[in-house]
Formats: sequence, C-alpha cells, structure tokens
Amino acid sequence: MNKISFYKKLTSGIFYFSILLFIIAFNFSDNGKGGWQLQTLPFLNDRYLRDMTFTDSLTGYGITGDGTVGDTNYILKTTNSGNNWNIIFSVYRDLSRVIFINGLTGFVSGGFNASGGYLIKTNDGGNSWIQINTPEALRINDMSIISEDSLWITSNFFTYSLFSSSNGGVSWDLKYTTGSGIDNIFIYKNFGFLGNQNELLKTTNYGNNWTLIPGQNGFNDMNFIDSLKGWKCYDSMKMTTDGGNTWKSQNILNSGSSMSRSIATFSNIGRDTIWAGGVIYEFPNLEHRGVVHFTTNGGLNWFYQIPDTSYQLGVLYNSNFYNSKAGWFYSASKGIQTNTGGDSIFNPILSIGNENNFISDQFHLHQNYPNPFNPSTRISYELNQRGKVLLKVFNSLGKEIVTLVDQTQTSGNYKVDFSGSGLSSGVYFYSLFIDGERVDTKKMMLIR
Repeated sequence: MNKISFYKKLTSGIFYFSILLFIIAFNFSDNGKGGWQLQTLPFLNDRYLRDMTFTDSLTGYGITGDGTVGDTNYILKTTNSGNNWNIIFSVYRDLSRVIFINGLTGFVSGGFNASGGYLIKTNDGGNSWIQINTPEALRINDMSIISEDSLWITSNFFTYSLFSSSNGGVSWDLKYTTGSGIDNIFIYKNFGFLGNQNELLKTTNYGNNWTLIPGQNGFNDMNFIDSLKGWKCYDSMKMTTDGGNTWKSQNILNSGSSMSRSIATFSNIGRDTIWAGGVIYEFPNLEHRGVVHFTTNGGLNWFYQIPDTSYQLGVLYNSNFYNSKAGWFYSASKGIQTNTGGDSIFNPILSIGNENNFISDQFHLHQNYPNPFNPSTRISYELNQRGKVLLKVFNSLGKEIVTLVDQTQTSGNYKVDFSGSGLSSGVYFYSLFIDGERVDTKKMMLIR
C-alpha cells in the first residue's frame, strides 16, 4: 500500500460541507475515546516516521527520513502490533519508502549523502540487509515492487527518471525522463501512473510509453482494486472507474473553515472499504488534531472522527490496515491503533455542492417535509433533463436503508413518500443520483 510524504500544497475549496446540529454541538475534546489506542516510537534523534507497512496483524516496519541531506536515518520493526518499536538498522542516508512483498522479503529506498541513490533488500524479515545496484542518482524518490525480480524506481540526478528492472536490480532500463519532476509512481499489472505537483501520466504498455491525463495533478497515494476502479489523493480524494482516464472528486473534509490540509494517505480493504488520513482539525487555541476518514461503499458516503484529542496527534500521514476493523495511523513520532474499527461514533459528511457533471439548473433536491418527521415524510426533486434517477435513503452509518426511485425519468417535478415505520429514532440521509453520479445529499430526522 502506498504511503507517501504529505508535503503538498493546501487544497482549494472544492467542496462545501455542512455538519448536523447534533454533531456541531458535541464536544470535540471528548469525541473518539475508546476505539483507538495511542502508540509511540522510540527516541529517533528528532527524525520522524516517513513511511510504514505491516505484513500481518503483529509485524510492521517503519523508516525515518525528511528529504534532506546530512542525517542518519533508521529502519524500525514491531512484532506486537506497534505497542513497541525497535531500531533494527541505521544508515547515513535519507530514506524514502519501505515495501514488503511477503512476511520476509522487503525493500527500502532512499539516497543523498555519501553515495547518492540507495536501495536495500531483506529476505529474513529485516535481520540482515543487502544493497542492490541502482542507476546513477542522487536519491530514489519512490518505488513500486511487483516481485523480487520486477522493480520500478524513480530517481533524480540532473533530470528526473523512471527505471525498471526485470532481474532484481542486476540491470536497469530507462523508461521515462523529464525535467519537470517525478514525485510518485504506481504500477498495477501492465499499466501505471507517474505524478508530480502539476501532472499525471499513464502507461498501458509496461512503461514504454506515457500519456498525459489532462486536467489532473499527481498523487500522494494511489490504489486500484482492478483494471478500472481506483482512488488517488492529492488536493482531494478522487475515484476513477475507467482505469484512470477520468477522475471524480469525492466528498471529504478538506481545507476551509476549521479544517486544513487534505487526504495524504489511505488504505483499501477489499473493494469498498477505505480508511484515510491527512486532514487536520484546527481548534480555537491553534492546536491541530488529526482527522480519520472512513467509507464502506467506495466513497459514496464518507464519515469522519477525531480520535481522543488528549493524544495530541497532528497530521496522520501514514496508514496501514489489514482488515476493515484493524489498522494504524501514524504521525511524525506517534500513532494510533484500532482492532474495533475506530470509535463507535462516525460523523457523516454532507454535501451541499459536489463537484460533478451537472449544473445547478439541471436538478434540485428539496428538503423533505415535514422534518423532523414521524413516521412519514415526503421528498421532492426537480429535473430539467432526462436521466436515470436513483433516490436512496441511508442510516447514520452509511448503510443503505431503501431505494425509493430507480428508473429513467423525463424533466419535471417529482415527489415520493418515505415511511420510517420500523426504524429507530435518529438521523437519516437521502441522496439523489443522476446517470450514476450522486448529485446531492440531505439529512432528515425521525423522532418517535
């Protein structure tokens, strides 16, 4: 799973969001107790955690590095789910990435200082490391490891270059070079992506040719679950369903109001569950606290929570989950771990104006009436063009309750009744989809 530095520009206000009155009212300092356990790293001479990965529920690896010269950095290991970390290797290099392809075999990249580009490998779970031959470079910025033989690295010397090896680093082939920078690489089977602050490039023939994806910048983190569906984060969280040719922003908390930064890292579990970190909440006293995002339906509905604020966690820019309930988020020197799927309360994110292919005069989703309601309410919407319409109701955890409309409709005004009979009191949401795109979501409250 990719875990990449969060040093990127702050996002512009792509989304507006509103938060339910009961969410606004609750005390943030008390939100999030119980589901997350605080973990700390050993003293690392003021080096901070740059990247981490877990090979199972107990065993994990981390590296330090800050993208500068002149420092000794460390490889760390835990064998008890992150409760204790030990330094297992130190080197006078800046370290950039750690990737394990199984329980014993892993790779660490970096560079600068004495001899430039640096790539090492272990076959015994980090007990010993061997250095791998690399092309001339000042530093290996990122890597994608397909197998022990199939290696991909990005490096910078006088230009920024992408190299691949099919023999474990014995020899390397130059695949791409540019003067504008290569921050990150992601390879999935025969296709992959390169990214920097201003560009996103795609290959469909093992890196032999690269095509610029118009209107897109790079990525901090990227993952695909098949050849078509994937996600990337940079100035927002985006999803693609056509192999990365087009990307659509998802509704998460981004910069603006009391939030700053954007998603810096995420972990996919299965096809639809994602845990993401990077956004920070700014308290009135200028204290910053990391925010956890969560979805169980591929981003159709996102939720967030702020783990116990007494932990004083900043930006959560490293994440790793090994199932939908258990995983880790780490900042520079400490992190949190859960075995229960985080805290029991996840706060829903409501959209008031999603970025989408529709404009405001093509549809309008009205607030339900009455609201609050018991036991029934009416939902109205307007269409100014023909389209396939879905109207769905979800509970406060994002679970779909019922589909009220599923048909192609012409322009006009529509009304549909929703009955809360059999449902418990609480907050529910209804979303309008047109031609497969969610265009608006509103809240309603059932009171018994």
